[in-house]
Amino acid sequence: MLGLTEDQLLGKSAFDPVGMCSMMTGACFPASAFPVPTAIATLKPVHDVIMGVFRPNSGDRVWLLVNAEPEFDQQGILSM
Repeated sequence: MLGLTEDQLLGKSAFDPVGMCSMMTGACFPASAFPVPTAIATLKPVHDVIMGVFRPNSGDRVWLLVNAEPEFDQQGILSM
């Protein structure tokens, strides 16, 4: 989907500049608004976030629909 090999992805995070994410407006997607950090901060699910990810090998952008669902242990503590 991203047009990258396993070797190109190993050791990378979602915040790596290679995956430069953008909003539908074309603006850079702020790291603080990524679905997973938002779900962790709010302890609530985040659904249907549209993120554009640049594919360096093809020079285009792919659009992803992203969800994040926090999971809790038996004591109600966020599992990491």
